[in-house]
Formats: sequence, structure tokens, C-alpha cells
Amino acid sequence: TYDSVIKPAAANAGFACVRADEIGGSARPDRSNFALLLRSELVVADITTNCPRALYGLGIRHASCPSSTIVLRAKTWQPVPLDIDHSRIFDYEHLGDHI
Repeated sequence: TYDSVIKPAAANAGFACVRADEIGGSARPDRSNFALLLRSELVVADITTNCPRALYGLGIRHASCPSSTIVLRAKTWQPVPLDIDHSRIFDYEHLGDHI
């Protein structure tokens, strides 16, 4: 989803796109990630897997910049976590290589 949809869409809109696992440098990865979450003009969060670390980062972003955060998830039978079920979440259908 990131490589085939999110990153190209961000580039087409004129944004540099960086995912947490792409952050280099000698600083602790979580500090670099948090700095980007707080300073970025726009954040796209895919919560499909309900990864605790991603949801924690989303909480940090919502606390600082809720109006410039886009939350996505693949259509699934799993309910949205209670703490964010009131948020606008955009569902997409994941069809393997053809999203």
C-alpha cells in the first residue's frame, strides 16, 4: 500500500514521503519518528494491522495536528480500536498487488 499508493500519491501532490522504517541516522529511531510526526505538514497513517506502535504514533499526531492527519485502513472484519472509532477513517479494498 505504501509503495504502490501512498508514496506515489504524496509525490504527485508535491510532498516528500518518509516512513518510519526509512529514517536513517544515529539518533534513536523513536525520537526521529516522533520529531517527524510533530513537524510534518501532513501525515498519512495506515492502521490496517492495528500495530500498537503505529496507533501510539497516531495518538501523538492527533494530539498535536489532528486536522492534517489522514487515517486509512483496508476493509476488514476487525473493529476500529475504541479510542479512534470516532475519527474519520478512510477504508480501501486491498486486492493483493492491485489495491
